[in-house]
Amino acid sequence: MKRLLLSLSAIALLASCNSTSENTEVTISINGLKKGTVYLQKITKAGLINLDSVESNGKETLNLGLNLNHPELIYAYLDKADGSTFNDRLAFFAEPGEIQISTSLTNFENDAVIKAGEEHEAFKNLQEMLSRFTKKDFELMQLAQTDRINDDRFVDSIVKQSNSNNIKRYQFIANYALSNPNKYVSAYLVTSEGEELNPKWKDSIFNNFSEAIKKSTYGQQLNSQLSQ
Repeated sequence: MKRLLLSLSAIALLASCNSTSENTEVTISINGLKKGTVYLQKITKAGLINLDSVESNGKETLNLGLNLNHPELIYAYLDKADGSTFNDRLAFFAEPGEIQISTSLTNFENDAVIKAGEEHEAFKNLQEMLSRFTKKDFELMQLAQTDRINDDRFVDSIVKQSNSNNIKRYQFIANYALSNPNKYVSAYLVTSEGEELNPKWKDSIFNNFSEAIKKSTYGQQLNSQLSQ
């Protein structure tokens, strides 16, 4: 009886540990999926690591889990098991709780509809805004490849527009982070997109963050950048 009680206690302890080890449930529905594996991944100092995975086995709706100390960027990677090295990966800003992703097999990233909380909505809006600066850079690059490339005034104009676009981009990053000191996505934005920000700006941004953001993964990364 004593051994039985000890065994039951051990099982209960394991069940308790398992129930608390994952505080985030991710449900992914992929229309058309018959075969393949979905991985949840994140980038660390060691590189890209897998957090959880599940095989389709004919199912289109898959459930995965992970443990988050705070909101952070997570990738859902679909290995279609088709032998192609060009598979699919989408990014979402995850926070503890329930996350729902609906997408398709043929257009895994672009068809994705993601319900992941306020931080992800902020992340999505940021990506849309940053894409405008990227689009402008691409347009200027195309202009630079025209026959007018030998026109000095034209080239100077392109350079000035490119510099202006770059300055506006970094001003946007700094202003967003300063205006949203309680958002984890603000710290992510500065560490991932603000590599050329003036160190004084970075310092002001970090000091303006709430204590929770300072202690987060991206807050600590920014602090490390300031220490270099």
